[in-house]
Amino acid sequence: VFCRDVDPTTGQLVEFRGRIAKLVKDGKGDGWVAIRRYYSYRELLARGVTNLPRDFDRNLELVFSEEPVSKWHRVTTVMGQVQIFDMPRHDFKKRVKQGRIPKKNSYYCRPPSEMDEYQDEGGDGKGAAT
Repeated sequence: VFCRDVDPTTGQLVEFRGRIAKLVKDGKGDGWVAIRRYYSYRELLARGVTNLPRDFDRNLELVFSEEPVSKWHRVTTVMGQVQIFDMPRHDFKKRVKQGRIPKKNSYYCRPPSEMDEYQDEGGDGKGAAT
């Protein structure tokens, strides 16, 4: 999903992509969603990650976040649907070219074994964006 929400620490509107981890309705009937985050190139740079692989695709590649899903968002923050494919870059590009994956609103996340080259400066040293 593609979401827009206000960052409680900065008060600024932020956009992010991810997968729905949980969906609930509270006692008032309001819907809430927990999102498993995936970080874009711009988000990684903002987090201090600078040593990404040379072939990192700044437009189509996302990095899975291993941080726990703890923040709930109102369902109304979900603005649209995106597709995130867990596969190597070559396979993603090939399938898009073949028309098996739509060109619009599709992203890929390469396997963790291919992301060992970088480390989140504020992270746990495992090479994952946390």
